[in-house]
Amino acid sequence: GSTLGTTGTEVAAVLDTAAALGGRPFAALRASAADPRDRHRGVSHHTLTALGRLCRSRVTVPVPARDAAEAAGLLAILEQAGVTARHDVRLVPPAGIIERLRARGIRVASMGRPAEADPLLFEAAAVAAIAATDPGGPGGDRAEGIAGPAACEDAPRPVRPSGPPEEEPRP
Repeated sequence: GSTLGTTGTEVAAVLDTAAALGGRPFAALRASAADPRDRHRGVSHHTLTALGRLCRSRVTVPVPARDAAEAAGLLAILEQAGVTARHDVRLVPPAGIIERLRARGIRVASMGRPAEADPLLFEAAAVAAIAATDPGGPGGDRAEGIAGPAACEDAPRPVRPSGPPEEEPRP
């Protein structure tokens, strides 16, 4: 698999568009502990390319903190790809998505694997959704930031318009 030959990198343009329109973009990691392909285990190489090379805006990247060893491994992968220097990487408490789905009788799968076989994949999506819908809660302003450039107060932020967008003149 090519790092650029996938629709998985399109997320960079979507995140940049959200920032350009004054939104607060959040990226959901594609992370897996069960994918047999090395390039997709941990954080997918597509996600690393999108966030480490293609996305020009600073975005929030929630990382599920299911356990210390796993979180440290994910953070190391993100740091090596330059993601922690470019974006606001946040550890977020786990959402317990597998248990929540099971309690509601909802069965989901990805790449032929049920959620129980790859809980990291579903937990990464869940913590991103929680962080994006409650920016003051887990993964938002009160989340545990990562030491280094991504956590600095003076780190560059996307430029946001101060008012409503100006209308373009009509011909």
